[in-house]
Amino acid sequence: MHLASGMERKLKIFATVRAGYSFREGIGQSPVGEIAVIQMRDLDPATRAVDFRKMSRTSIPNLGERNLVRKGDLIFRTRGETVNSSFVKNDPGRCVVAAPLLHIRVERLDWVMPEYLNWFISQPQAQAYFHAQATGSSQKVINKRILESLTVSIPDLETQRRIVDIADLSLRESFLLNKLAEKKSKYVSGVLIRKVNGG
Repeated sequence: MHLASGMERKLKIFATVRAGYSFREGIGQSPVGEIAVIQMRDLDPATRAVDFRKMSRTSIPNLGERNLVRKGDLIFRTRGETVNSSFVKNDPGRCVVAAPLLHIRVERLDWVMPEYLNWFISQPQAQAYFHAQATGSSQKVINKRILESLTVSIPDLETQRRIVDIADLSLRESFLLNKLAEKKSKYVSGVLIRKVNGG
């Protein structure tokens, strides 16, 4: 089926959403465990990517292949003031998503770039939808049904590619500006401390 540019489709039409793996007795950590586990703390909101550097590892007997994360998947944060997704940029090896996170896989790559969907989920249009649909009184909660029903604006793939490139450049610029601001603050503090100490 050909998708005309500029169309809108619910996320469930072109992607699969799976609940995270439920560890009923907690994640039994093992430094030599064959399965890496993506948890809330591994999602970097600044880069909108999964940080694999300090992930827990465990063993899961009889784990089905459908539970495994692949390069190009998205991991969705279901709770908090801002609900968003993170992108799996590299091959994670044998890896699962822990509940309450949700695991998104774009099935129609001829329609939607996963990187574009990752960007779209963080935009005001999607965030307004999540805010209106969220359940829970003390903390926003987005369940699988709400995420699947998100209406996604889908331009042609070339436009998606350009949007992703510009968004990546903007994130990189923000990162560099923050680093520069930190260095400037440390420098100014050092100068002022020397003044206080009569330097």
